[in-house]
This record gives sequence, C-alpha cells and structure tokens, in this order.
Amino acid sequence: MLKMRFLLALLALLPAVLAAQPSAISGMMAAQVASVVARVPQSVLLDYLRGRSDLVVVDARSLEEYETGHIDRALNIPPDAGDQDYAALPADLGTQILVYCKTGNRAEKLQANLLARGYTDVSVLGKAEMTWAGDLPVFNCGMPDSPQANN
Repeated sequence: MLKMRFLLALLALLPAVLAAQPSAISGMMAAQVASVVARVPQSVLLDYLRGRSDLVVVDARSLEEYETGHIDRALNIPPDAGDQDYAALPADLGTQILVYCKTGNRAEKLQANLLARGYTDVSVLGKAEMTWAGDLPVFNCGMPDSPQANN
C-alpha cells in the first residue's frame, strides 16, 4: 500500500517536472537523435577500398586491437589517445572522416571528440556497413547500390 501511494505521488509530480525542465528533456532527445548512426553509402566504402577517395578511416580501438588487424590505411586513435595521436588527422576540418570500433561505443565517443575539435564531417561506421572475421574488421559492401558502383 505504501508503494502504491509513493508511485501515485510520483505520477502526480510528473507533469510539473516535465513543465519545469523542457530544455533538459529536449537535450536528452537531441542526444538520442545524435547517437543514431547514419548509414554510410556503399559507394563511399567502395571508392575508399579502390583508393579513389579522400575519406579518412579511423579505428577507435586500442593499439593492441588495431595491431591484430584493421581496415587498410585506417589511422588508430585509441580511447586513451593523446594529442600526438590526433596529429595524424588532416588539418582540413571539413575532411570526411569515418570512425569504427567493434561495438560502436568507442567510435561514438571518438566521433563526439572529433566534432568537439572542430571536424564537421564525422560518421560512425555502423553494423550494417561492416562485419568482423574474428578480430578483423571487414567492410560489408554487399551488392552494389547501382550499376555505377561497379566501376
């Protein structure tokens, strides 16, 4: 009975709390929307693999994980990165950067860090665009999106 009264009291306060904190709620919603991983077009991945792209790929895993295998030409900026690790990134803050890790958590943190450093085009490689062969990351390009993707 006491639990029921407590729950009813909380429910009665909910409208007042929501009305008093609209910015906190909209901030939480914005953070949730920002954490949604946008799909990277297949053509972007294929162009990178063919060496026809200025895309910069960054592995957000630890140095030990990176050394076991990584996407060809990927830079490594581990979670405990210092300024020397960021020095390998291009000076052009508009460069397209694609970040990955095994679960997405470290990649999302690195994405936020890069955006905070002024980079404007930073994406996280989602599960739909990559797969893992043991500890080796592999682009999951699948079938071409269009006939031009075969060129």
